[in-house]
Amino acid sequence: MADDPERRQASSLQAITLAQPDAWCIAKGYRPLINTKWAPPTDMQGKMIAIHTIERPGKAQLRQLERRAAQMRDAVGVDMPPLHRLPYDSVVAVVRCSGVFTEPPEDFELGRWFQGPYGWVLDDPVPILPPLPCRGAKELWTVPQKLLPSLRKHYQNGKQHLRRQAERLRNLTEEQEERLALQDPKTH
Repeated sequence: MADDPERRQASSLQAITLAQPDAWCIAKGYRPLINTKWAPPTDMQGKMIAIHTIERPGKAQLRQLERRAAQMRDAVGVDMPPLHRLPYDSVVAVVRCSGVFTEPPEDFELGRWFQGPYGWVLDDPVPILPPLPCRGAKELWTVPQKLLPSLRKHYQNGKQHLRRQAERLRNLTEEQEERLALQDPKTH
């Protein structure tokens, strides 16, 4: 099998470069959709894609991004790190492209992010820990082969982080349920 498409897919990864704080919000799972002016390749649906951040902005662009960050804080309802602390010119997450919209979707969570003309739905975000520095490009580009082994390692670190986070949340929820049961007068 000289030309195995699955092997080819596993040995390459497409990436898209985004501004901060958008990339941070995607890596954290707060933003499930990105907008582009161009249609993704027809075979992109269901494939993994790396989320890469722009290079560190200059002062004028940083002011513009600060305004964007304020909008994002309101949209996602969480505190985010100051822009100067976010990673730049790095791969920060790997996500699955699960669909594309050309009109606002009815689902509120997706629809509130849609600006068009193309809205890419992103699922299963895994943060790259620590972020992997590398040069990006416009639109879709291929992550250099020499970075894939490091990216796989950083991806596994991100998956472990998500598992630990989920376990802490489960434990916290169980503790809260126990406390509520102790406080419930019906159980006394």
